[in-house]
Amino acid sequence: MGFECDQCGGCCRTFPIFASDTDARREPRIAAEGKQLSPHLQTPEWTFQLYPLPFLDTCCFLETDNRCAIYETRPGV
Repeated sequence: MGFECDQCGGCCRTFPIFASDTDARREPRIAAEGKQLSPHLQTPEWTFQLYPLPFLDTCCFLETDNRCAIYETRPGV
C-alpha cells in the first residue's frame, strides 16, 4: 500500500477496483462479495472485481462513513 487513506471515499467510488487470489485468501469476503472475472479476463493481479458492479455506487466494502470495511486486509491499490 503506497498511501494513507484520508477517508474521503473518492477512490472507492471512482476507480475500478480489482483483487487477486492472494487478496481473496487474505480476506475471504472478497471472494464472497466480489465478482469473479471470467477466466479469459483474469491476470495474476485481477481475479475479482469489487467496483464497479451492477447496482452499486461504490465498492461493496465502502461503509456509509466512508471507511473501508476491510481496510486492514484490503487489496493493494
